[in-house]
Amino acid sequence: MSERTLTDAVKDATASQVVAPFFAVSADFPSGMVRIWAGVGELTFDSNTYEGVGEFLGIEAITETVDGSANGVALTLSGIPTDIRTPLFDDKYSGREAEVFMGCFNPNSGEILDDPVTLFKGHMDTDFLREDGKTATFTLRVESRIVDLLRSREHRYTLEGQHTLKGATTDDGLEFMPTMQETQIKWGA
Repeated sequence: MSERTLTDAVKDATASQVVAPFFAVSADFPSGMVRIWAGVGELTFDSNTYEGVGEFLGIEAITETVDGSANGVALTLSGIPTDIRTPLFDDKYSGREAEVFMGCFNPNSGEILDDPVTLFKGHMDTDFLREDGKTATFTLRVESRIVDLLRSREHRYTLEGQHTLKGATTDDGLEFMPTMQETQIKWGA
């Protein structure tokens, strides 16, 4: 994580002898936002409340590269509570946004220091569910937005292809494309 995104309060906290960090995840499921954090009880910042799931939340190491390559992160939730389990299994969430935050508590007062920072923001992609009869462990892959830019597109430059694009159902700009393919154009004299 680059230092440029940290507030002065968080920089001071990380330089002190006692550091009290916390991690939180916000995921936009079609049935509603799921906000959880790796602690106990409720945590509120930026006017949003995060439900504590304690040690049941795991966040894969987040990496940055200098070459612009796309990196993702795996979020793991084990011992899933029933109220969180429903959107995970029922929703069609692929492509929707998820965000991982890091913040610090003041070790003396327990107050949240100014402005937790976004460690990673991307789109929910693939998942993996493992059940052992007693508990379920759910791993969700969140991919960088760069991954979407690198994905090949199956788009044809035809009128029908144009009409399949979101918001372009009345656009007839490619109406004459089939006739243009067979048209011979004389260039020069």
